Amino acid sequence: MNKERSAGIGAIVFGLVYALMTAQLPASNMVGDPGPKVFPYLAAGIIILTGTLLVVRKPGEGSSKPYLTKAEWKKFAVLLAVYVAYAVLLGLCGFLIATPICLFVTSTLFSAGKKIAVWKRLLYSALVTLAIYALFAKALQVVLPAGTLIHFSF
Repeated sequence: MNKERSAGIGAIVFGLVYALMTAQLPASNMVGDPGPKVFPYLAAGIIILTGTLLVVRKPGEGSSKPYLTKAEWKKFAVLLAVYVAYAVLLGLCGFLIATPICLFVTSTLFSAGKKIAVWKRLLYSALVTLAIYALFAKALQVVLPAGTLIHFSF
């Protein structure tokens, strides 16, 4: 099985699970309001459609290569572990502590082999965290996780 077909099957499964989870959303009480299910169903449909196209289309050139090499699988596993740790830290420490840590570790992983100064990665992590916080918490009034172990927000 080539990369396109495996990605297509994964997209179809993800789209179906997404659609099933969308079905569990409550319906709108307002007359004429399409409710909260419209856009998630639309997204699920697009994901399923593109996944189907990947599965049925003719394999492209280079499709006999393995999906990921051993080194790429290791990088994938490390990145997955970082995001699982981020989810745990988000609940324990909150958005303002977990996010810059995750961004710094991720930017360090992606900059491997490049000479990017630590202070630049720290600045990037802080600025992106503050920008996301300003957009969501302040401008859109979305409550971001404050953490149960360390409760920090402003």
